[in-house]
Amino acid sequence: MSKIKILHLEDDPDDSELVLTELKSGEFEVEYTRVDNEKQFRNQLENNKFDIVLADYNLPTFNGISALRICAEKYPETPFIIVSGTLGEEIAVEMLKYGAADYLLKQNLKRLVAAVEHALAEARLKLEKLKTEKELKESEEKFRTIIENSADAIFVADTNGNYVFTNKKVTE
Repeated sequence: MSKIKILHLEDDPDDSELVLTELKSGEFEVEYTRVDNEKQFRNQLENNKFDIVLADYNLPTFNGISALRICAEKYPETPFIIVSGTLGEEIAVEMLKYGAADYLLKQNLKRLVAAVEHALAEARLKLEKLKTEKELKESEEKFRTIIENSADAIFVADTNGNYVFTNKKVTE
């Protein structure tokens, strides 16, 4: 059983309980925090590290698109799923364009566990890719520093004898 830390932006405690019950039916040990306004949402994001954010689209003083923008700007590595009672196709597409991992209707929470698993897997792959790219860049920088500061002339020629790479010592 994997442990996940969830931030849920939801103003209806009954809907929150339904979501939590559905999540617990999966293979998750859930640490769950519910907030129902922007101030609480920002405070939780700033003071805690969450594995995933679930958010209703319509709240009395806040909405899912604003929450998604905040999350995407400050915590782009954290997957964000919209779980809403009503969500038109245009809004759903807009949410996906802004970076939501998925969207679900509250009437059909059977897909929630799979959506969370998929979003978490995608987030892990994204982090691994970023880590690999960073390591590659660091390796390239080390290689370039070594080659450029070498006391020896270093060059690479293609099969026709044309130089495709040289360091400073070649021109000296």
